Amino acid sequence: MARKKKKEVVEEEYEFVPPEFDEKTFLENDIKGTKTLLLTALFAIICGIVAFLVGEINVLLGLIVLFGGMFALRYIYILIKIKPDEVERKTLLGNLVLFFLLFLGIWILMMNPPFSDHTAPQVSKVMIWYQDGNGNWVSQEPTAFTFSNIPRGATINITAKVADNGKLSSVQIGFSALPLDNMTLASDHIYEFTKDLSELSGPGPYAFYIVAVDSSGNQAISDMYTIQVTG
Repeated sequence: MARKKKKEVVEEEYEFVPPEFDEKTFLENDIKGTKTLLLTALFAIICGIVAFLVGEINVLLGLIVLFGGMFALRYIYILIKIKPDEVERKTLLGNLVLFFLLFLGIWILMMNPPFSDHTAPQVSKVMIWYQDGNGNWVSQEPTAFTFSNIPRGATINITAKVADNGKLSSVQIGFSALPLDNMTLASDHIYEFTKDLSELSGPGPYAFYIVAVDSSGNQAISDMYTIQVTG
């Protein structure tokens, strides 16, 4: 008995036909994207500077500028003759992210030196130097803000490290109720003041503090230090 021949299945060949490329439309969209990107960056810089200026009054005003700028960005594109509905959604979202990051970067940059200074100086490493019986200078650090066993009537040299992220305008020291005296710069960030304890009224103890002011008017007042005299 003869076998039946299987029918051959002829597969239909598929030929890919690429869509027609509209070079003009592609170039126009690319130019629009570049224009909106540049305008977004410029507008973010301007808004960041405005936020810094009004933020000096109240930081909430700076936040209003941030969200107001993001809302207005879509309509700012009209300035370069691009309608809001002509901007692709992903392009608009990308520009909003760019605006947010660049805005914050400019705002933070303007809040720091050399543009502005909002940080008070720092006073640290307060020490006293006095001469012993052999004429040698002896250093002493405070314990709980107290210098103990300082010879009565000795001449002391008080040093402190005073630093600021800007420029210091004055560093002064005050003894109890006496007027402030200027400290002098001895080395990098180290200020000093020399005082004869015999000039102070009474047997002690004596108290002093340090006041530092920077060029922006920020002030720092140190803790009150006590000098316990002996002898």
